[in-house]
Amino acid sequence: MVYLIRRFSSFYVDMIIVMIIVYILYTLYFLNIGTNIVDVRQPSAPLSILLQFSGTIFYFLFFEFFFEKTIGKMIFKFKIIGYHENKSLKRFIQVLKRTLIRLVPIDPFSIFFNEEFKTWHDFVAKTKVIDARKHA
Repeated sequence: MVYLIRRFSSFYVDMIIVMIIVYILYTLYFLNIGTNIVDVRQPSAPLSILLQFSGTIFYFLFFEFFFEKTIGKMIFKFKIIGYHENKSLKRFIQVLKRTLIRLVPIDPFSIFFNEEFKTWHDFVAKTKVIDARKHA
């Protein structure tokens, strides 16, 4: 149970960071089109979705490709295993699969549907998240 609480906490830390990235993208978009930041209104639904997807994809692709873990996983001492060793196209595709499956809204809850506590993005990418404290 503690493992699951830590995994969800890690996920929510990552989502907070993604929201900060989205806010920065949103601000840069409106500054780029010449809108006074004081006059900025609620973004349109397509723009919100585009920025959310862009921020999520950028964050997870960058951190998992280069560091094999996200900031949330670093804080809660998790490690992703099963990645191709070098920074190759195969590894990029593996990370991209993990990232795109994350866009499915119920993906975080898929952890409850199997005995290994693997999410759908782990199954698709053939990876696994382990407790780095136990496997050091």
